[in-house]
Amino acid sequence: MLVDKLQEQSDLTPQEQVVASFILENMKMIPSFSAQGLAGKSFTSKATVVRLCQKLGFSGFQEFKLQLLAEWHEKQRLDALLSEEPISSHTNFEDLLDILPQIYDKALTNTRFTLRKQQLPKLINFIEKSDQIIFLGTGISYISAQAAAFKFSNLGLQATAMESLNKHFLALNKDKKTVFFLISFTGKNESILQMARYLKQEGFCPIVGLVGPYYEQLKPYCHEIIELPNRESLIGLDVVSSNISLTYIIDLLFSMYLAKTYDKQVKVNLSNRPK
Repeated sequence: MLVDKLQEQSDLTPQEQVVASFILENMKMIPSFSAQGLAGKSFTSKATVVRLCQKLGFSGFQEFKLQLLAEWHEKQRLDALLSEEPISSHTNFEDLLDILPQIYDKALTNTRFTLRKQQLPKLINFIEKSDQIIFLGTGISYISAQAAAFKFSNLGLQATAMESLNKHFLALNKDKKTVFFLISFTGKNESILQMARYLKQEGFCPIVGLVGPYYEQLKPYCHEIIELPNRESLIGLDVVSSNISLTYIIDLLFSMYLAKTYDKQVKVNLSNRPK
């Protein structure tokens, strides 16, 4: 980071150190200065300002100023994010009892507003017409894929979770009607993108993306995209929010299929009860 280099002040002359210190103390003002203006305010020379910029790896003051401005805006953005985080070092257990339900509620509300309701009947139609369901995920999204597969298996469907594509398995089951659900909390997971590309190239369909907002590269390979709102967080709460959103979508599909096959489910469960 440029600010770190200015703070280190290694290999700087006394005059360059004066300029560096002035910049650090007056970050907000620097974008409005020219090299000559900065020299005047710091009681140095334009040559000293330019020499400092070059020592830091820039061609001149203008290039230095653009980088400094970019880093300043990023710092402001991160500070704003931290100020909005509901959990801090001062948060106690009693606070968390109230905070977590609020996080869950916000995640569910955002998902409801993002969701295009006409998509869900389409997905249920995919499931009804399929011989098997395959949920694909990596890392924590694979855990979610396993949970989803378990839920649909309880409704008598052949449902599987995979962390990578088993191409031999797919080849053996090529004639089976399969619906694929690809899970990525960001939408830009490279492994998921490669899986989607392979499935599309090999003619497998339908492919459904249950993904975060950065799914532009994935979109051409999916027949349907359900967006999972991704709450940007510096302390890991985005994982909590995304997981709540995904669970809500999966449970909606599970419940819709259960309602549609209710009589069948009751009959099966009654027949499996101990006599």
